[in-house]
Formats: sequence, structure tokens, C-alpha cells
Amino acid sequence: MTALKRIAILLGFWLVTISMTSGAIAADFYASRVFSVDQSVYAVRFSPAGDRVALATNAGTIIFNTSDGKQVAELKGKASSVAWSPDGSMLMVRTEDALRFWNIADYSKEFAAIPLTAQTLIIGLPREPFSPDGKRIVVLRQDDTVAVWQIEGPREVAILDGHSAPLTDAGFSPDGARVATAAKDKAVVVWDAATAKKIVKLEGHEKAIDQVGFSPDGARILTVGRDRTVRVWDAVGGGAIATLRHQADVEAATFDREGKRIVTGADDGVARVFNAASGAEIATLKEDGVEKVLSAAFSPDGTRIATGSSDRYVRIWDAASGKQIVKLNGLSEGYGVGFTDDATIVVRPHGAMGVLYTVRQSRGDVRLADGMVGMWAFGPPDDVDATPDVMHLICSTSPYIIHPDGLVEYLAGGEDQLLEPRQFMRCKADLTCDVFEGAAHSLAADPLDKATFKLADGKGTLCMASDPDSCNTLRKCPKLEWNDAARASGHAEQWDKLYAASAN
Repeated sequence: MTALKRIAILLGFWLVTISMTSGAIAADFYASRVFSVDQSVYAVRFSPAGDRVALATNAGTIIFNTSDGKQVAELKGKASSVAWSPDGSMLMVRTEDALRFWNIADYSKEFAAIPLTAQTLIIGLPREPFSPDGKRIVVLRQDDTVAVWQIEGPREVAILDGHSAPLTDAGFSPDGARVATAAKDKAVVVWDAATAKKIVKLEGHEKAIDQVGFSPDGARILTVGRDRTVRVWDAVGGGAIATLRHQADVEAATFDREGKRIVTGADDGVARVFNAASGAEIATLKEDGVEKVLSAAFSPDGTRIATGSSDRYVRIWDAASGKQIVKLNGLSEGYGVGFTDDATIVVRPHGAMGVLYTVRQSRGDVRLADGMVGMWAFGPPDDVDATPDVMHLICSTSPYIIHPDGLVEYLAGGEDQLLEPRQFMRCKADLTCDVFEGAAHSLAADPLDKATFKLADGKGTLCMASDPDSCNTLRKCPKLEWNDAARASGHAEQWDKLYAASAN
């Protein structure tokens, strides 16, 4: 097997997510599968159903089946971008000399090719180039125009000429009858896709427009400008419906599947949900410390939102309340977050790999008894007195935090140092657990060990399968008092927050 064919990292890994600082318990476990190759990767795209992923590399295009991680095809020739048709039956690959089309039923034979020459003038592709029926594409040209091409028996069927500056984006309406184009001239033009006649021009942005797209019913248009606004327009009359103002540059904006709400992500680290008709902000999705939200998308049922951020995490939020549900390690900056029809989450972190997250286990089915939940630590055996000084030492430097949903975190640190996560466990209701290394949001392929807790009346034992004859005594931690050194280091404040959040 060549290096190019090898899936390089992390197939079938489990991901457990929880925010220790917020005290919020994650509702779900997600299985993650990461697709990467030992080549320079320029673009990654999942199929609409999420069942395949294509990676454009300097040696060719590699397609994997996402359910089992197996490679299903390798298309030769350096590739810079890829795109799937809306029904997932066709893959377009941009090579050095052509846009090449492949029917997934037979990767051995190229279906069609559009040359990249001085005659076609093609300089780039919009975010979503295919028409809804998959029979045409739109391309950006060097002469500040957009061309519509028929794919089968390739031919140029329309030139859309109406901008005075380079094009930035374009896309078909849901019925395929119209095309909206955006450019650096601060305007959007809506065209008849068949006749190339201009229908309406949308003007109002104060700077260049980077993104344009239709609402699911085709009645409205959404634009993202470099003037820190997202605007909603009447797609027929061209009138402005709403202006969604932001405090920083906007990276992403999209409708929900009903076209009633819009979610945006911006460089101030905040995602916002707006009413698409009134422009009113109805939810704010924010976690302190996030610098940029690079992508955002609604789940198919509209109840959740996924965001990808510059801090390498993918976050899932409740769309109505704006509360964070779960936090996933995205491995790299989270460009291209989205959902498939079955609510699988797909991510294209910085274009270098593809990551797929699937809910595999809800933590709602594990509820531990109140007496088990809380902060514990290795204590002296029953025949040794657990003095306040002894309890202070063990609880402040090496606590176990047992959460109601069966997640256990082990932290360690000095009395005047911050605690750091060392291990975590996923436990069943009977407190038999799988043991993993690192923080509770880290990836792990297989458990390092098995553990069993036996707890009652503030005491108990912890036994490891690797050393069943050496069980450790546990004691439930009391509220601690602190000296000046612990307060100055931040250890006291951190411990108190963890203790309060652990439902002691």
C-alpha cells in the first residue's frame, strides 16, 4: 500500500467532550473519524449524504468511504479543489488543465472535462458551483464575468456580464432558473440562467461582497460583505429586507432549512442567530477566549448549530437558547463545518483533512446516585485517621471528579499550582469504567485500562484491571480552606469552582 493510499490518522476514534471550566455536562459522546493522507492536501469535500469524502492532493484525488474508512478510488493528476453534485452522484475535480467530472458509479472513466485555457478564461469556482439538477455549473472568469456551462457534452451556455470588478462568488437558485453573482464592486446581480438577462441588481454594501446565496425557497438572497454586515434581500424586486451588523469581519452566514433564521460567524469569536425577516438577533453563541468563528451551520431539524473556530474546536449549540451542548476537538481550525441529512457533523479543518463526527452514545442513559457524585481523592485506609491536613493535601493535589452522567476526571497539581487533567473515565451506572489518558475532550483510540469504583457513605475503593490486587481507598472531599500562596497562584479559585460544579 502506498503512502498516498494510507489513511494516516485516527480512524474510528472516540471523542468525549466536556467543559471543566463551565461546569456544563456534555449530553452526548461522539465517534470521530479523521481522513488524511501523506500528501499535501489542498481541498476536502464530503458528499451531501456524508457517505464519501474526497481529498484533492498534489498527486491526485483520493475518495474514501466514510462508513468503513476504506479508499474507494484514486484519480490521478494534481488537484486543487473538488465539489460534489447536489445528489452526490458526480464529483468535479479541478486539475491543472481542466475541470474534470466523474460519475461515482464508475471512477475508471472520466465523464466530462471543461478545459482551463485562454479561450474559456476560467479563473475560479464559487463555493457551490453546481446547479440543483447537477447538469450545469457556474465558473468565475478572468474578464470579470461568470459563465454557465453544460456538463454533459461540455459547452458554454451563458455569459453573465454585469460587474465592474472581479467576481467573488456565484450560485444557482433552488429551482435552477436564476444565478446570483457577487463581486468586489459591492453589488450582487441576479440573472436568468437560460437567457443571461439581468433580472435585478442589489446594491447597498459599502465594501466588496464575499459570499452570496439564495434562501431555500429562492425568495430571498443572503450576502456577506467586507463592511461587517450580512444583508437579506428580496430576490425578485431587489429590495433590502434586513441588515445584520457585526463588530468584526464576518466569516460565514447561512439560512436554516426553512429560511426563517440565519446564523453568522465572525472574527470577534461570536456566532449569532437572527430572524431572517426582521433582522432581530435572537441568540448569541459565545465562549470566552474564542478569537474567530470561521464557519457555522444549522442541523437539519434546526434545533442545533455547529460552529468551527480558530481555537481548533467544533462546538454544538442549542439554537433556541444559545447554550453550548458539546465541544469537539477539531484538530485544526474549523473551516467548513456542516451537517448531513442524518445530522452527522462534517468538518474540513483548514482544508488539510476531513473529520466526521457521529453521535454514538447519549449520556442521558447513565445517571449515578447522588452519593457517588462529587469530588473524591485517594485517602488513607480505614485504620488510619483522615485528619483535616491529610484530606487537604490529597483533595487539593489529586482529586477525582465524578459527574452524574458517568464521566470521571482525574486532575493533579501542587497546592500552589493549577490542577491539570491527567486521565478521564467513561463509566456505566454500576461504575465500571474505561480509562483514557488526558483531558476529557481529548481523542482516544482504545482505553488504557479498566477501572471499578465501589463507593458508599463518603468512602470507597478504586480498583484497576491492570493491578486488581492493589485497590486504592477513596474519600469524599470536604470544602477546603486556603492559604495566601494557594490564592495567589489561582489554585484555590480553580479548585473551588471545580468543587462547586461537581455537585458535592
